[in-house]
Amino acid sequence: MGQDESRPKQAEEQAAADIEDIMPVLEPPVLLSRLVASQGSIQKHLRPAARVLLLRSVHSWYETWTAKIGLVALLYNLGKGLPELSASPEANGFVYVLDNVHVAKKGKPGERRATLRILVFTKVRWLDIVHVRVRENSNGEGGAISCTCCVRYFSTGVFPLSIPGAPLLNSLFFWFPFGHNGLPSSKTLPDIRGALQSVVEVTGKSGLLV
Repeated sequence: MGQDESRPKQAEEQAAADIEDIMPVLEPPVLLSRLVASQGSIQKHLRPAARVLLLRSVHSWYETWTAKIGLVALLYNLGKGLPELSASPEANGFVYVLDNVHVAKKGKPGERRATLRILVFTKVRWLDIVHVRVRENSNGEGGAISCTCCVRYFSTGVFPLSIPGAPLLNSLFFWFPFGHNGLPSSKTLPDIRGALQSVVEVTGKSGLLV
């Protein structure tokens, strides 16, 4: 995807309006089959492989990002960038869906907070989930210059959603140990950072890449 430098500027120009005016439209993932989409809507809530603390650490990954844009531009760019990414050859069959956005704190630039959830459907349709907590940082003069993003990435089950009954199977086999083959480091999180259309610095990492 090419760099579109106008996006952050266009979004920040609307920052004076209510942040709800720029909230991305959450649309159903049209690139997925009905089976995968319907089972994904169930498994994203069940999250069987992430239910037990000692077991989920094997397939969880954490990062901290600093994005050189404000919250308004971040939401705008993700809402536009993830569908474009999913439809592009760069996705290599992966589908990225901005599934939930909650503005936890509104206010002036530099004071806003938000949480969001991104669903990642891999090429063979395993479902991974990315939870992001966003804190907007002020430049001290009433403007926003960056966002700090605390990212938690985890796999939801050992069976892909292309298998009928996968949410039930994954709930039965939640204890089965498996890894994510280093996807958050090598593929999925770099793709999501690219969709932000901004300079993003990874300031912290933790977890097991297996």
